[in-house]
Amino acid sequence: MHDLNTEPFMGNLWRGQLGSWWHAHRPTTFQALMGEADGSRHWALCAPWSDAEWVPAGAVLESRVTLIGPAVDHLEAVADGMEALGHQGLGARQGPVGHRARARLIDLRMECLPGSNATVPNLLDVLEQAAAEAQTPSGSLKSAPDNEGLHVALLRPLRFKVEGAVFVGAPSMEQLVRRILGRLVQLLPDDRAGEDPFVTPRAVPESQPTQDDQRQARLFAPQEHAAWIAAARSCICTERDMHRWRWERHSRRSLRVMPLEGITGRFHYRGPRAVLLPWMRLAEWTQIGSKTTFGFGALEVR
Repeated sequence: MHDLNTEPFMGNLWRGQLGSWWHAHRPTTFQALMGEADGSRHWALCAPWSDAEWVPAGAVLESRVTLIGPAVDHLEAVADGMEALGHQGLGARQGPVGHRARARLIDLRMECLPGSNATVPNLLDVLEQAAAEAQTPSGSLKSAPDNEGLHVALLRPLRFKVEGAVFVGAPSMEQLVRRILGRLVQLLPDDRAGEDPFVTPRAVPESQPTQDDQRQARLFAPQEHAAWIAAARSCICTERDMHRWRWERHSRRSLRVMPLEGITGRFHYRGPRAVLLPWMRLAEWTQIGSKTTFGFGALEVR
C-alpha cells in the first residue's frame, strides 16, 4: 500500500468504508449490520492499530470482523466488502503524492468461537462450554484463588459509561466481567428465552439490582450470578500501564462531529483465574463495552 498518514485508532475509517461499500453493493447486509432496527449489533470490528502517525508503504495491517448469530448469514458480503476495500483504498486518507492509501488483502481466515468445532457454532453451546470449564465436577464454582491471576491487555480502546459518563480510569475486574456478561446477554437469541432454562429470566438475589444485573441474570441461576460477580470483585489490580485516547468521529448521518474516548493498556489482576478465564476468552472474540462495531473493546488475556 502507499504511505498512510493516520491516527493510531482506525476503527472509524475501517467501519465507514465497509459501511459505504455495503450500502452501495449489499443493502441487505448494510441494514442488518448497521441499521437502527436492532441495537444488539451481532458483530464486532477489530481495526488495525499503529502507534505511529505515518504508516510506510509495505506495512502489514491486521483487521478482524467477528460475526455472531444472525450476522453469520452475511459472511460472504463481509468478505467481499473487505476484499473491495483492499482494491479501492481506504477513504480520504492520503499519502505524500496524493494517492489514496491502498491495502492488499493477503490473508482471509475464518475461525470458530472457542468451545465449538461447528462451522457455525451456536452461541448457547459456546456459553455452556465456558460455564462448564469454570465449574468443578460437582457443579459449584471454583473458588480457590489462583496466584498467577489474569493479565489483560486492552488492545483497542475500551469505552463504557458509569453513571452516564464515559469511564476513563483503570477498570476493575468486576467492571470488565459485568461488561462481558452484558455483551453476551445482548447476543443471546430472544426466541430461545422461553424454552431453555439456560436463558430463562431469573430473579437477581440483590436488594437493589441494577438493570445490568437483571439482564445478566438471564445467563445463570441467581446464586451462580452472584458467585461470578463475587469472584470478579475479589480480584485486585496489582499492575497497570494505562493510556487514555480521544478522537472525533464525523457522522454522515447526523452531519455532526462526535467526540469519542476510551482507554487502552495492560493490567494484572490477582484472583480466581480459573473461574474467570473462560469468559475472558469469549470476550477476546465478542469484544466488550460500547461501540464494538467501531473497533472498540478488543482485548487479549493470558
